[in-house]
Amino acid sequence: MGSRVSVEEHRDDVARLLAGISGEVSGTTTVGAEVSGTTTVGAESSGATAGGAEVSGTATVGAEGSGTTTVGAQLVPVGDALGRVLAGDVLAPEPLPRFRNSQMDGFAVRAADIAGATVGAPVILPVAGEIAAGSAAAPLAPGTAVRIMTGAPVPAEADAVVPVEDTDVGTFNHDHAAARGSASGRETNPPADPASRLEAPHDPDAGERKAGGSGTAPVGSGSARIGSGSVPVGSGSAWVGFGSVRIIRSRAAGEFVREVGSDVGAGDLVLSAGTVLAPHHLAAVAACGVAELPVRRRLRVAVVSTGTELVAPGEPAGPGQIWDANAVALAAAVRAAGAEVAGTYRITDDPEAARRALRTAAASSDLVITSGGVSQGAHEVVKDVLSGAVFRSVAMQPGGPQGFGRLDGTPVVTFPGNPVSAQVSFVVFLRDPLRRAAGLPTVGELRAVVGHAGESGGSIASPLGRRQYLRGRLRPAGGMRGTVGPKSGSRFPEGPTARTSDRPLLQVDVVGGAGSHLVASMGAADVLVEVPADRSALDPGDEVTLLPLG
Repeated sequence: MGSRVSVEEHRDDVARLLAGISGEVSGTTTVGAEVSGTTTVGAESSGATAGGAEVSGTATVGAEGSGTTTVGAQLVPVGDALGRVLAGDVLAPEPLPRFRNSQMDGFAVRAADIAGATVGAPVILPVAGEIAAGSAAAPLAPGTAVRIMTGAPVPAEADAVVPVEDTDVGTFNHDHAAARGSASGRETNPPADPASRLEAPHDPDAGERKAGGSGTAPVGSGSARIGSGSVPVGSGSAWVGFGSVRIIRSRAAGEFVREVGSDVGAGDLVLSAGTVLAPHHLAAVAACGVAELPVRRRLRVAVVSTGTELVAPGEPAGPGQIWDANAVALAAAVRAAGAEVAGTYRITDDPEAARRALRTAAASSDLVITSGGVSQGAHEVVKDVLSGAVFRSVAMQPGGPQGFGRLDGTPVVTFPGNPVSAQVSFVVFLRDPLRRAAGLPTVGELRAVVGHAGESGGSIASPLGRRQYLRGRLRPAGGMRGTVGPKSGSRFPEGPTARTSDRPLLQVDVVGGAGSHLVASMGAADVLVEVPADRSALDPGDEVTLLPLG
């Protein structure tokens, strides 16, 4: 393999290999209002399959957009877009809300008709009808009210909604109770008088209120102003049909009315390109009527594990055989990094069978990852098949044997076969490039102070000249102060650093040993602990750089 290369040099070479398949989106794609000369993607687009239709040429433009192209994007239904990265801006094709609607169950009114209403001097309005959600609003005559449900359209003549709790009705639920009571032959109680629900504030003008200067009418022990066209009201609530309603609190114009476009206006930005789509994002675009979204195409990655000794988990393991952890771990890591698994392959040490499997994997993917078959043994099948690839020793432990190249034009990155080595190699060399290709943020490093260093709690030896990645588990720092991460996009300097922050440091305990076969200790860890190449030991109290797992 020749002389060792540094971790940074190998990382840079792998990044260059993957540069051509990064899936970067060029130009701008927008979803929203239809614009002349473009293909609209959104509520009216069609033809996308569950897997997502490829987007080519000019893919959507918003209200003022012009011809722009999208590369590496696909259309997917909104319901299938969770976790995907938006390839273009989403503009609202219509205002939201689309129409004036009620924020509350209650009564739509003219605010002027109920000015000054209180418990002691309520305003009584005849109820002209009811508007339920999903129905159309009828005109509202002056001096009347209309029952209205949450989300129902508000009549153009109304400018306020009185919540049902601010009336003698109290709730609309008794409508249904009354219907059930009639069906069963049982009597139901009328709605409670508001005096039993609300304490009347002191009102020196009670009993002297006038409706338009026309005097007062007795209602129970107080008086009420009665709107035009009113029906006679006795001492209790008039609850026959729609009847009338006694309103005990005034409302200003605009209260509990959701105006058109109060959430978002037509052509306004709803979501920006690059958004990693979460449930609340999908709700926002669905509410705007958008049915499909352009998302970044996920890289297709084939995962190949090698070795005659491997059997699938759950299958009987014969003499000398082990269960294949690498195929499971690397496929999961690929998905977590925003790519999709084009296929998993388990191949023996037979070169011809391996060549056929690797060529099949390369033909169906953008990238092939292999584990095993790259060291100095007698049956290194990956090295036999990829004769033109670069195989080298990287100055790291575990994970020294590494390689990269192409097979039939498809990039191939090769990792060693020990399970811990393969997982560490993915974190160090492939996780961030795949996340960048997917449009996801890279995983930042952390800084921490070492607590327990191994089972003895003392020093852990580290090979000079090689960067070691130990497994660690985070815990609270116990009041220590110093630098704290994460810091995305920049490398911390190797070795102890000055404590420059007044924030508590994280603390990390090293779990398990340094062996590349100790996969159970990897399962107990949540970070990799980086020991610099110029250090021969790691001691409790040392500051270290951490690479988060997961």
